[in-house]
Amino acid sequence: MAAKRIFVVTGANKGIGKEIVLALPKAFPQPAVIYAAARDKSRGDAAVAEMKQALGANRAVELEFLALDISSEQSIREAVAAIKAGPGHIDVLINNAGIASKGDAFDADIARSTIATNYYGTKHATLAFLPLMRQGGRIVNVSSMAGKLNIVQAPLQAQFTDPELTLEKLDSLMESFITAVADGTYKEKGWPRTTYGTSKLGVTAMTRVLARQAAVREKGIFVAACCPGWCKTDMAGDRAPKSAADGAKTPVLLATASSVAGWENGGYFTEEKPAKW
Repeated sequence: MAAKRIFVVTGANKGIGKEIVLALPKAFPQPAVIYAAARDKSRGDAAVAEMKQALGANRAVELEFLALDISSEQSIREAVAAIKAGPGHIDVLINNAGIASKGDAFDADIARSTIATNYYGTKHATLAFLPLMRQGGRIVNVSSMAGKLNIVQAPLQAQFTDPELTLEKLDSLMESFITAVADGTYKEKGWPRTTYGTSKLGVTAMTRVLARQAAVREKGIFVAACCPGWCKTDMAGDRAPKSAADGAKTPVLLATASSVAGWENGGYFTEEKPAKW
């Protein structure tokens, strides 16, 4: 497997994640192994079988299922161990897995569970896979326009964009949101009434912080956050104007572009180009 590019795509059994897996072989028509990661083994196996059939006789690409629940640190450790026992490294990590509550529900439990999966789960998975990443690798975090910087008030914006922001300080910001939702002070403290948007705000801020990490810089790893747009998926619903395949275009471009020259490391992208966070 030494010459093959190794991809890991989380949340890959449906929606945008599945479309990312299907699009990668066309965008990167070279020998590769794509690990389609998902929480549920039966659904994951079924999705991989379906995708293999859709890809047809593409001998350059191997497609494998990887059990991974990003909300479980034990599951993350087991997934990393499986990669170590297989190829032993990865080249591209696409963090697509995430959750969103339905309807207008908004309380501390929803805030806690959404932040736990979308922010902490993405962070833990990234840090766990980072030591396995080869020189010049890519990390693509699927974020959202729902988490743009302007959803919080100016004092919080300054904290999220602080060039000295660390992952530990970012953790504290996420915890302060959960606490403010719990005690009903979120609005006066400058937070929005959206747990999903805030979790994705954290993901984009984390991307910026990761790009400054020594382990990332020393390996020449490119890190990016992106918004796939509002797409028809189980999570986003049927009213969305874009297809899941359309939503896969930006993360796939970031994962496979032959050059990232001119793109900000840690930057935010949408519609296949850099965008203002």
